[in-house]
Amino acid sequence: MNVKEQRSISRWPLASYEALIRGLLAETECMVVLIGGPGDRPFTAALRLDPSRVIDTAGKLNLQQSYLLLKCGHVMVTHDCGPMHLGAAAGIPVVSLFGPTLPGEKAPITNRLSIALWKGSEMRCSPCYQDGRFPDCRSTECMRRITPEEVLHHIGEIIDNTEHARDRVDR
Repeated sequence: MNVKEQRSISRWPLASYEALIRGLLAETECMVVLIGGPGDRPFTAALRLDPSRVIDTAGKLNLQQSYLLLKCGHVMVTHDCGPMHLGAAAGIPVVSLFGPTLPGEKAPITNRLSIALWKGSEMRCSPCYQDGRFPDCRSTECMRRITPEEVLHHIGEIIDNTEHARDRVDR
């Protein structure tokens, strides 16, 4: 995705992000930090989440500040967008959510624990991104097929693998 380019077709549904965050807050003691540009503020502001455990920095940080924040993180969940690449550059595991684009062409797998989730193989219209263009698609079914439960499962695996690695180092 190019800087300042908005592609709603590639965005995971807001309700899915909210369900994922609620699941994380219920099952872990983690803090959740939301990042993004000024154009993401309406999305992050619409989330109804516990402000004591969810920090919304969307539109408040510059690129360097976002990068430094990500370097402190343990895992990042994002759809195909600029921050996905920023998380990969920061070296943290990234759970990348793909719909209209092929993960093999766009996913920045730079950490051994990173994973790209894509349900396009289940759909006859996918991948629909070709020659730099997207079709006029209103269903975003390819993104809705990725469930919050599936993403939460992968986050759990990343956290378990990270904790096992720390245990080996501590010994």
